[in-house]
Amino acid sequence: MEAKTKYSLNDSGKRIPFEVPENYFEDFAVRIGTMTTGKQVPVKRMIKPWIYMAAMFTGLLLMGNVLLNVHKSRVNQQNEAYEVYLMSQLDESVYYDYYLSTVATADEPSHTDAVN
Repeated sequence: MEAKTKYSLNDSGKRIPFEVPENYFEDFAVRIGTMTTGKQVPVKRMIKPWIYMAAMFTGLLLMGNVLLNVHKSRVNQQNEAYEVYLMSQLDESVYYDYYLSTVATADEPSHTDAVN
């Protein structure tokens, strides 16, 4: 017996080459119901991704907090170094002049006070 390798629609004529099995649509809902009812998923398996995500966000927040504290300490060190440099460049007479000028301007009424 020789097997046909090529099929054509002309060979089948007007008959439909496909058939639906007996009682296919009558049992269809029951079969789909049995296929879709899943197994009970353990609670641990459902919670595990949420725990991983919470751990990841906690790690990110802690890392951000550490980096922020490092940045703040560097800024404070730079400010202190700048202040020490300024203090080393000034003498006492400049301090007194500055203090006296700020006290004198604080005692004088400002232009806005005279208007009101």
